[in-house]
Amino acid sequence: MTEEFAPGIYRMEIPLPRTALRTLNAYLVRAAPRNLLVDTGLNLPESRDALYAGLAELGALEGGLDIFLTHMHADHSGLAAELAARPETTVYAGAEDGAAVIRLAAEGPAFWRGVLDGMARHGCPELLMRTVATTHPGMIAGPVGDVAVDFVNEGDILRYGAASLRVLLVPGHTPGHAALFDEARGILLSGDFIFADVSTTTPYQPNMPDPLGVFLSSLDSVRACDIRLVLPGHGRIFSDARARMDALRAGRARRLEDTLRLLGDSEATAAELTPLLHRSRSGGGWESYMPSQQWFAIQDTAAFLERLEAEGRVVRAEKDGLIRFRRQCFLAACR
Repeated sequence: MTEEFAPGIYRMEIPLPRTALRTLNAYLVRAAPRNLLVDTGLNLPESRDALYAGLAELGALEGGLDIFLTHMHADHSGLAAELAARPETTVYAGAEDGAAVIRLAAEGPAFWRGVLDGMARHGCPELLMRTVATTHPGMIAGPVGDVAVDFVNEGDILRYGAASLRVLLVPGHTPGHAALFDEARGILLSGDFIFADVSTTTPYQPNMPDPLGVFLSSLDSVRACDIRLVLPGHGRIFSDARARMDALRAGRARRLEDTLRLLGDSEATAAELTPLLHRSRSGGGWESYMPSQQWFAIQDTAAFLERLEAEGRVVRAEKDGLIRFRRQCFLAACR
């Protein structure tokens, strides 16, 4: 089923089996002689069938089809290599995430080894990592094969029909996350940069220190844009972009204070602190979380601890291959 949310811009709801998010919003910018597909879904039959049905309904399989990937995660890039095999198809992405898509398509699940190694140092349990690495579609249902990607830069313009789409680089959720902004109509195709009802995660990436700080800077860089409609990668379409970005910033500030409070006078890894933080916030729901939800929650806690470290409020101690954090003890505060 397809829905038109602005003239020439259609949403296709793509199933994401065995994930907490359940569906992806893929978008088609309809134009002649070429259409632009924004994100693809997982490399699984359920995603593929829904995407091709939507493209067929919109008549987009007969003409030229280009692809814009907001970021490299498999629920957004999983079918990119397959679709890129069509004649004269161009795949666009930010440079860092575009390079990651190329590697992910070539290496498969082995691509994630660096992330798994990093999370092991943050105390992530081996069983949880093994479960996620072998069963979660985000790890095993990415693009496969050779794929060429044209890297886009901040301010680049992609023109498709009536849409003039300006590239906004908004890293944080990933190192090279990009969004598209139709400035004339105030429409932001945001990928996973901002959602209407849930907070953006800041997962661990070996090449992105302090991902939460990076994300907050991205919020600042976009806040002044005259955004009148947000078409996100998941969840409902919404219009109050500036209020949502302010709420995200305020929520991150509260979560930083919660993290510091729960750390107290102890020294802890991100994995040790996360169940306490989520039990405190959600009334004991940690044990009911899916493995993938626990995985992302631990990564998010690591991001909050790194932000507190960058602010000088915690320090890290590395011993026996584990990264632990403790509160920074200033002389006046310790008397």
